[in-house]
Amino acid sequence: MMTIRSAMTRSGTIASCILTSTFAFAQTDFVEDRTTLAGADSLNFNELFEGLEFMPEDTPVMVISENGMMVEINKLPIEPGDSFAVLPEGLGWLGNFSPGELLLSTNEFTNEIVPIEFSHFDNVGVCSFGLQIQPVQLGSFDAQILAYDDQGEILGIHEATGLSTDAGDNSALFLGIESDTAMHVVEVSVVEHELGVGAIGLVSINSPDFSLCESTPELLAIDIDIKPGSTTNSLNLCSNGNVPVAILSTDDFDVLNPATGVDPNSITLADANVRTVGKGNKLMCGEDDVNDDGLDDLVCKIPTVDLSLNLGTTDSEATLKAVTFDGQDASGSDSIRIVKDC
Repeated sequence: MMTIRSAMTRSGTIASCILTSTFAFAQTDFVEDRTTLAGADSLNFNELFEGLEFMPEDTPVMVISENGMMVEINKLPIEPGDSFAVLPEGLGWLGNFSPGELLLSTNEFTNEIVPIEFSHFDNVGVCSFGLQIQPVQLGSFDAQILAYDDQGEILGIHEATGLSTDAGDNSALFLGIESDTAMHVVEVSVVEHELGVGAIGLVSINSPDFSLCESTPELLAIDIDIKPGSTTNSLNLCSNGNVPVAILSTDDFDVLNPATGVDPNSITLADANVRTVGKGNKLMCGEDDVNDDGLDDLVCKIPTVDLSLNLGTTDSEATLKAVTFDGQDASGSDSIRIVKDC
């Protein structure tokens, strides 16, 4: 069954099409349990609570996470003088969160949908986010989690059904979302209740968990010269000899720097390792200024027969891969001409 529901969101009033219990864009996955969410950081509502049973908190609420990230919390639509309420589970109100757990409540006695918006995230966004949610009105309900990217485009919408009770047993519905693209705004809301009437806008949530997106280090582009002094770089793949390859130093990169230069142990050329000699397996690498620019370069010898190249393919270049002493991946390529293949 398809239901169409309108709700106030960051971008205004939109119609959300829900197929059965969930609708999602390709960029996100729904997570239904906190233990499976990739959450390495969390918010702590303790700083909002002063030992009172009920404490209004003007919006927006700014909370610093356990790892020092600034998160902004709002109710939608944003209105001057609006406020949340902070209260512990079991004191003045019984829900199905954990006993004594601090909750943030919309403080809105309305039957209108009231999304709770999380944003800022130090302007870098997060790739996972999740929390538990419950309307004060007991009974079966549907809740929704929605995420936006940094351009305000919707990344995903997920909906799930929960049961609001006064059991105090940590069974409140969990809404989680994970994305390969950074989420800069996340909204959660109760969107429907089995009774059809009442204060579905009066909603409580507990502390969310979330994680930054894993960053991929930028690949360091390095200049290499296969068979220094040769213009054709001809290779006889049947040879039992070595192919010399130089990693060139530049004004911006000292390949021989013991802190940031290339680790010779990490070097491969066309998937072949540097040749070693002697009982100590000493790498056949040395220093030489192969291009006469006044900067010493790193020159290593690679066993020709180990190169993963083929005359019958379009192989016209070979790629060297390495890692610097400070852990950065590096790569460079040079042209080749295969003259014989075995």
